[in-house]
Amino acid sequence: MKNELNGMMKGATWQNLYDTLWHIATVRYTSHDRLKEALPKRVWRRKCATPKKLKALAEAGLLNLSETGVLTCTPKTLQFLKTNTDYNLEIIKLAQGAGEKDTLSNSVVLLKLMQLEDFYALFYPEFRLTPKDDQPFLIPDGALVFKKDGLARLVFLEIERPKPDWKNHLLNKKNNYERLAADPQIWDDWWRHWCSLLKLGMCPQAEFGFSIWCIGAFKAEWPGWEFKDE
Repeated sequence: MKNELNGMMKGATWQNLYDTLWHIATVRYTSHDRLKEALPKRVWRRKCATPKKLKALAEAGLLNLSETGVLTCTPKTLQFLKTNTDYNLEIIKLAQGAGEKDTLSNSVVLLKLMQLEDFYALFYPEFRLTPKDDQPFLIPDGALVFKKDGLARLVFLEIERPKPDWKNHLLNKKNNYERLAADPQIWDDWWRHWCSLLKLGMCPQAEFGFSIWCIGAFKAEWPGWEFKDE
């Protein structure tokens, strides 16, 4: 695979390429313009995430590039990264679909969050009342893990833009998170599963908890929630 890519690597390092592919895989949907907006000074973005090189990566099968410029990764991307890097690919969830406007806008927020101090992982959980349920009752826009001095912090993300009946929409989310927090299986079952994938030690139940970051213009004072401007 590397031999196929030698022609496009002028001026860039292999690590620049790995960083490009890993960031795109992690946020699932993005575009050249979104990468540039979120990461204007990142070396890998300027060296490898250029329109010409992104097109070349798509031609090599390492990216999907839609007619509207949406970038997503492929199974070949993950195999390439698995062969050449030690990124945790167990938590990567490949994109499904073409990527809508809100999804692309979310990628800018997610890419910026990935630059925060002590960032460890970004993943995409879904919660069902029972494993057999077809529809989740709660789908966060993402989940962040921060790690420092052997301690991990879990934050669920709600990236919000104004919508009809906005307050009630978020009150429903609030109720669902409260239902989640009251379920002992979230620690014993769900968190145990993700600790394994995230390569984290399992904490005692008494120490487990989470918070929610709501990113957008909506503001409220709810326990466990932190409201942030975009």
